[in-house]
Amino acid sequence: MSKVLSLLRRHAIAFAALFLLLGGSAYAVADQVTSTTAPKRLYACVAGNYHTLNLTSASASCPSGQRKISWDANGTRGATGATGRTGARGATGARGANGTPGATGATGPVGATGATGPAGTSSGTAGPAGPRGDTGATGPTGPRGDTGATGPAGPAGTNGARGDTGPQGDPGPIGLTGPAGADAVSDY
Repeated sequence: MSKVLSLLRRHAIAFAALFLLLGGSAYAVADQVTSTTAPKRLYACVAGNYHTLNLTSASASCPSGQRKISWDANGTRGATGATGRTGARGATGARGANGTPGATGATGPVGATGATGPAGTSSGTAGPAGPRGDTGATGPTGPRGDTGATGPAGPAGTNGARGDTGPQGDPGPIGLTGPAGADAVSDY
């Protein structure tokens, strides 16, 4: 049973085509046999490439590449022919054009806002101290401040060292002659 199913799966397209072909031919033959003007013989053109039967009449000619066959309308059924081999796979068809974009769908309803979660239990621990930053640039000189109050007098300084003797000055002018003195009394 599994071999039959496997065979059916592998040749599903071939069996479907054979079923349609035989069913369509049987319908056409039955229609001609049962009609009042049915001929005693049936005629068909056989396509060489596909081995299909195309019903025709005795006087019609077959297209190029096909041959005409005939048989008795009430003849005995022949033995089933052997299944033909599977044909080669056809080339992949060209890709179809892109379809037009669909319309934008309606916006869905806004969901309800969830409840506020509970507050945290405590503040986090302080992080480690960051590294010391670089020294900033020197700021501009500020305005001059007011003059401060005079401070108290400082203590007297120590005497400085004696300076060098200066150069001798010029002689002064000659003074006036004084009055004559009294004669001295001599004790001798």
